Amino acid sequence: MVILSTVGVIAEFNPFHNAHQTLLNRIRDDGGDTIVCIMSGNFVQRGEVALLPVSYRAQMALRCGADLCILLPLPWAMSSAQNFADGGISLMQDIGVIDTVAFGSECGQISPLLDCASILGSPSLHDICRQFLRQGYSYAKARSLALKEMAGDSFAELLAQPNNTLAVSYLCAMQKFGFSASARAYPRTGAAHDAPTPSQGGVSASFLRGKIRDGQVKNCESWMPPAAFQILTQAVDEGAIANGARLEGAILSKLRTLSCADFARLPDISEGLENRMFQAAQNATNISELLHQIKSKRYSHARIRRLILSAFLGIDSRYFGAKVPYLRVLGFNEQGAELLRRIAKVSTLPILVRKRDADALSEASRALFSLEASASDQYALALKKPLPCGAEFTFRPIKY
Repeated sequence: MVILSTVGVIAEFNPFHNAHQTLLNRIRDDGGDTIVCIMSGNFVQRGEVALLPVSYRAQMALRCGADLCILLPLPWAMSSAQNFADGGISLMQDIGVIDTVAFGSECGQISPLLDCASILGSPSLHDICRQFLRQGYSYAKARSLALKEMAGDSFAELLAQPNNTLAVSYLCAMQKFGFSASARAYPRTGAAHDAPTPSQGGVSASFLRGKIRDGQVKNCESWMPPAAFQILTQAVDEGAIANGARLEGAILSKLRTLSCADFARLPDISEGLENRMFQAAQNATNISELLHQIKSKRYSHARIRRLILSAFLGIDSRYFGAKVPYLRVLGFNEQGAELLRRIAKVSTLPILVRKRDADALSEASRALFSLEASASDQYALALKKPLPCGAEFTFRPIKY
């Protein structure tokens, strides 16, 4: 048996379900002494509002096996797969105590994922990828075709599955930052990513989100750990279920005020996409029209949704490819509190527990905290029971 110690997991838990519980249980079974979860906040990687505020989701994680939950700040949480991975891995490295990175994947074996990550770092593959990009393919498709041409079908098929793609992104980030922790892949259990129906004894998070937003919360009970389901029902009772449709008018209004130059400053913008976004913002009367007018075979819906929300929330390119500059604590149990004391002795990052900790940050880091706070104020309007501004300034870590 492989004996692990302090294990890092990057996750959204949107919401926490049985497959997440299985992953944490397997880490424990393999000797994982302490589990640190790096978690997305109120906006998630696919370019959407999170179903539940991060405080509820962190509580789910702590009740179901995590020891310490750390925020993955907004510009990384709502970004491309590689920048999402860069943010999470850079945090794990700078925390200073994590010796193992664990993740689920469709493959479930570390060796082919490591081989794939090594090939993706090759300059030759980048050259081939650029050739396909010039032919109008999306980046994901161009990379897949380049990988197929250079290494054969097996690696291209590996990256056709979303959790494998994230796993390889984590490994690429570890190589990029020289993070020497070990990596451990676990087979993904239950339904496939985004599967619309239950299968293999489980469901996808997107299936659960659909049921919850349709008011069928009771139907989710068998697919979630009891503690997580209890927190979900509490959130429903408190009106803390978010729906991005509630922000539609505000998003369109904001985008109509932006210039082409404003769109050009967005993260991951390229090939004149800012012109396309500007024209669509002037003409579209709803979000569906906006997406339709911007979309082309080169740009995925997820990438367009991220750009739209980035424009709305004021995220620019300064954080793209950068490391996370601070450690924001979402919650912990007794074991997590002990780990935090160790982290405080060895980490190079400022640790944020209270608002006054943010006041002591550098100017650039305070700007990031203010961006997160402003985004949370907008997210509060997406809740069934909207909240006033200021949630970030009153938030206290969950102590379980």
